[in-house]
Amino acid sequence: MEDLEILQEQISDQILEIYNFDISFSDAENEIVRISKTDNNYYIWPLFKTPKKITRFQYDAIIAMSENFISDTETRKFNIKGWFSYNEFMNEFYNSKQVLKLTCYISNNYKNSSDFARSQKTTRQQVNEWLNKDFIVVNEKMYSFRREIE
Repeated sequence: MEDLEILQEQISDQILEIYNFDISFSDAENEIVRISKTDNNYYIWPLFKTPKKITRFQYDAIIAMSENFISDTETRKFNIKGWFSYNEFMNEFYNSKQVLKLTCYISNNYKNSSDFARSQKTTRQQVNEWLNKDFIVVNEKMYSFRREIE
């Protein structure tokens, strides 16, 4: 078995659900967009782009746009008749920044804040300090609050 086949098999073992959507945009040719769900994450995979993690809300929103979507079937290809442009779709579902409060980020990705502290090679007390200061996570990067915009 070639390396690529082994990799594809490992990836397919982790994917719980994968759906293809043939999207017709108002300003572009139809394009296939894949979305998939793994144990803990959701991904979007537009044609000629790399897969990108999305939120469950975004995952559900794409499914909701398809009138012919039926879950838990062998059918994996659906249609979306879009009233939106290609750029509008991409900005909403692919290019958008994922912003979460640190508390939400930890609850979505870790067992608890101690588990998060271990993964970051820091102490639980440091994580508590970050939580108390309302840190946020934007696209897997943590930021601290500086000041209110006037």
